[in-house]
Amino acid sequence: MRKLIVVLAAATMTATVAAAGTALALPARAVTTATTAPASSSARITWGNCSDPNLKQLHAQCGFLKVPLDYRHPRGAKISLAVSRIKHTSPASQYQGIILTNPGGPGGSGLNLNAFLVPALQDEGLTNGAAAANDIPTSATLVRTWLKRSKAYATACGKKNGPLLAHMTTIDAARDMDSIRAALGQKQITYYGFSYGTYLGQVYSTLFPSHVRRLVMDSNVDPRKVWYAANLDQDRAFNRNIKIWFGWLAKYNKVYHLGTTEKAVEKLFYREEAALLKHPAGGVIGPDEWASSTRATGRPSRTCTTPTTLRATTTGTRCTTPSSAPTCNGR
Repeated sequence: MRKLIVVLAAATMTATVAAAGTALALPARAVTTATTAPASSSARITWGNCSDPNLKQLHAQCGFLKVPLDYRHPRGAKISLAVSRIKHTSPASQYQGIILTNPGGPGGSGLNLNAFLVPALQDEGLTNGAAAANDIPTSATLVRTWLKRSKAYATACGKKNGPLLAHMTTIDAARDMDSIRAALGQKQITYYGFSYGTYLGQVYSTLFPSHVRRLVMDSNVDPRKVWYAANLDQDRAFNRNIKIWFGWLAKYNKVYHLGTTEKAVEKLFYREEAALLKHPAGGVIGPDEWASSTRATGRPSRTCTTPTTLRATTTGTRCTTPSSAPTCNGR
C-alpha cells in the first residue's frame, strides 16, 4: 500500500475525535508537474471491521480504496489505500461534510494518529530495546556509520518497493486525498494538517481549490523552503522552545529542583545528555532517546513528565511527578 489514510466521516467542526490522514515517505516534486483533473468517482470503499485495537475502541470502520499507481495513467496499475473512518454523532442539521487530516512526518500513519505504522529497519548491530546510536555525528567514525546505514536503508527500500517509490510524492498524496473525496461522494472536504501536513494541505488546495471547504493548519511549513531550509527553521524553533522550557523549570525549582536559572537547567540537561552517550540509562536511554523526549517534539514546555525524568536520571532514583507540580500547558 502506498499510504495509510483515515477519514473522519460526516463530522462537525466541533468534533473532538482526531482521525484521518495520509502517510508519506518522500519529499514532493514541484506542484507545476501535476495536472488538476479531478479524481474519478467510480471507485468505492467497502467498509468493514478494523483489526487495530485503538480503532476498534473508537468504533471505526476500515476498508481499501483502489487508486492508480501513476495518476498520469489512470487505467494502468492500481494500488490499495488503507482507509478508516469514524462516523459523526451530531444531528443531521449540523453535518458539515468529511474531515481529512495528516499527522505530519512525512511518514506518520493516518490510519491511527496514536501510532506510526510505517515499516522500519533495525539499526545494524543493535537489538530491540538497545539505545540508538547518537544521531549527532561527533566523530568521523559516526559520520561513516550514518552514511553506511543511510545507504543500506535506501537500498533496501528501493529493492522492496521498486516502482512505488517514484509515486510517493506529495502530489500523489494530494491526488489520493481527492480520490477519497470522490469515493465518498463529497464535493468538498475539510482538511486539518499539522507540520508536514500543512504542506500537503497547501499542495492539495493549489491543485483542487474548488474541492476545499475549510483548511486548518497547525505548525506551518513554508513552501518556499522545503525541505532543507525548512528543517533548519524547525531546529531554530526547537532551540528557542527548549530554552523557554528551561526557564519554566527554573521558575518552579521548588518543585523540580533542577536549577534556579535557565542557564543552570540547560547546563544540567546537556551534561546528562553527554553522560548518557557513554552510559545509557538502563541500557536503553541514550542521548537520542533523551532528546526525543523533549527537544525533538518541539513542545518541551507542554509536558510535565520530562522534568521528572530529568530529575530521576540525575539522582539515579525512580520518582513520579509531584502532586504540587504546576500544569505546563503554555509557552
